[in-house]
Amino acid sequence: MSDPAPVKLFGVRHHGPGCARALGAALDEYRPDAVLIEGPPEGNDLIPLLAHPAFVPPAALLVHPADDPSKAAFYPLAEYSPELAAARWALHNNAEVEFIDLPMTHQFGLEEAETPEGDVLPRERDEENDVPPNGDGEAKKPHPIRADPLGWLAKAAGYDDRERWWEQQVEQRRDAAGLFDAIAEAMTELRTAAEAELEDVGDGPDDSRDALREAHMRRRLRAAVKAGHGRVAVVCGAWHVPALADPGPDKPDRELLKGLPKVKTAATLCPWTNDRLTHASGYGAGIESPGWYGHLWQNVDQPAIGWVTRAARLLREEGQDASSAGVIEAVRLADALAALRGFCAPGLSELSQAILGVLCHGEPAPLALIRRKLEVGDELGSVPPDAPAVPLQQDLEATQKRLRFKPTGEKKQVTLDLRKETDLERSRLLHRLTILGVPWGTRGHESGTGTYKEAWTLNWRPEFAVRVIESNRYGGTVPAAASAKLTEHAGGNDGLADLVERLDAALLADLPEAVGLLVARVRDAAAVAADAAGLAAAIPPLARVARYGDVRGTGGQELLPVLRGMLERYFVGLPPACRSLDDEAAAAALAGAEGVHTALKTLELNEEAEEWRGVLFALTNADEVHGLLRGWAARTLLEERAIDAEELARRARLALAAASEPAAAAAWVEGLLRGSAKVLLYEDAVWAALDGWLGTLDDERFLEVLPLLRRSFAHFSHPERREMGERVKTLSGAGGTTAAKTLAAGPAVDEERARRVIPVLKLILGTPP
Repeated sequence: MSDPAPVKLFGVRHHGPGCARALGAALDEYRPDAVLIEGPPEGNDLIPLLAHPAFVPPAALLVHPADDPSKAAFYPLAEYSPELAAARWALHNNAEVEFIDLPMTHQFGLEEAETPEGDVLPRERDEENDVPPNGDGEAKKPHPIRADPLGWLAKAAGYDDRERWWEQQVEQRRDAAGLFDAIAEAMTELRTAAEAELEDVGDGPDDSRDALREAHMRRRLRAAVKAGHGRVAVVCGAWHVPALADPGPDKPDRELLKGLPKVKTAATLCPWTNDRLTHASGYGAGIESPGWYGHLWQNVDQPAIGWVTRAARLLREEGQDASSAGVIEAVRLADALAALRGFCAPGLSELSQAILGVLCHGEPAPLALIRRKLEVGDELGSVPPDAPAVPLQQDLEATQKRLRFKPTGEKKQVTLDLRKETDLERSRLLHRLTILGVPWGTRGHESGTGTYKEAWTLNWRPEFAVRVIESNRYGGTVPAAASAKLTEHAGGNDGLADLVERLDAALLADLPEAVGLLVARVRDAAAVAADAAGLAAAIPPLARVARYGDVRGTGGQELLPVLRGMLERYFVGLPPACRSLDDEAAAAALAGAEGVHTALKTLELNEEAEEWRGVLFALTNADEVHGLLRGWAARTLLEERAIDAEELARRARLALAAASEPAAAAAWVEGLLRGSAKVLLYEDAVWAALDGWLGTLDDERFLEVLPLLRRSFAHFSHPERREMGERVKTLSGAGGTTAAKTLAAGPAVDEERARRVIPVLKLILGTPP
């Protein structure tokens, strides 16, 4: 029997259980002394960690420029990635193992030279279609065959879906003998066809980055053979196999790689998620259904039964009916579909169709749940504590462990009770991470009126690891980094509203040093602030800080003197600022006034509240103030009991007099009704004034103001609008509306015919029969 070849190439797809399983069997048979894997050489020191018990895929190799982590490149590894299978085989069998792709130190250097300033690099390396930009900074399009080699092979085999072809030919294959020879032969034919076509049109190779990468891989292959390894296994993307089959002389490759730019890099491991392995996430080498591939990896025998069983269990957990008999029937249907289509075993498509018809009863919603939870999945991997990490990352992980608050891959709703020390610490951590640009948690709506609860939606994303590394420049702990980032450049050209926003964030995150500095900056900025719009933007958040700061154990009362001064300047500046405004400016001024009004109610400052009522009187009495503001001021005075209903009706008659411009009157009505239907529901005099004004409008003017009135009523709820309709009927007496009286004085009504319509109208209006 002849000795095995000194070099054997294994062309793989980057993520696939059948390919990884076949590779393991092939390595067991070949028994190489060295295993060379397509991957970043910067990760060579991390390879031993891939066999560590604490390394749980999905995870990723992360390589980034040492001085700019934002340009990080990820190399994801799933449980069923052939590269991971090869590395673990080598570690368990005492074989030499290394990554041999073109080092990222050169790839980052090339991208830095080729990418215009401001462009954002991809978060994951596209191992299948990694092409550089052209001279204009735009990605150079690869040859169609190079762009999708699997698609061309699937098309040649009569498939219109490359995923289905690959699954049938590789992932569900029981006998993998000859698989890698077949892959090499197919890729050789494809590359030969692509290169011949390029030569025919007189175009040069469209994969110059590939040429550099393959040159470096050939050099590492020659080095491994020269080092005396009797058997060398090379695991690489299938497209590269023909280029590595005959390494040839070293000189051309050495010349090609000479003088490449360099960038200092760093590398580590970080957790990854299943959904980031999909094509839909933008990952060029992604797959359609990572959860399904994980199932195939773990269930070699009878994967169909296991898959349908998992689907039924999930449906039952969600309160859906999914019986054992349904599971059996769905598996039988999937087997029948596979047989009709000429497949040896049902694939994901057949199983999904069977589950839809039997377990989901034809309803797409439960199938969408199965797609999200099972086909994709929400698994989040983990990496060993020995993996290199910056100090900030270490502090974050230690804090998460101490608070029993470790991230998961699924979106999760939590409510924190700030009266409990652990929940308060968790809240502070989430606020600090938000400051650092790591929005692990998103604030939601808290039910009730208390201030001791916070609702959060937690959703950890793999790219947050990069942002943590980026933020390490601010400090080695989460509190120190958040405080430094908040106070960076605070002041200078920052507006008062921006400073107050930072102060609010500092108090929520419990950052005393930042609070002290920002309070001083806010005090200085408030002392010279006179613009009403700027004050209106700053007062509400500052009031919230002053009112609720003590709930979190952070003082806010020291802000009250600053806030009182800001309110005084706002009260003086608002009436002049509201004169002669157009509609857009009036809406902005009203939004600011509403915020200040809410802040005053929050703070319960009696003296300032009395001054505010004087400002509202000034607004509603000034004809040159926009009608939107005058109407809102009148309604607010009624709610504050500064005027009674009779006085409001008098003001309504004046604002809606026949001499008033229709647009101005409509704006007054919009301001009066803004956010509340109570004025119309409970004040008959206002009804009468509004109806009388409408009765004076001719057709042209009515059509002019109709859109404005519709906008005023559009925000009311359906029950409120129905109640208004009921009140119209009750106002048909002596004090009733003009419209009701007009109807009463109209032509005679045929009561018998009208009575026939009533049941239909009740059905339309939804009233009881």
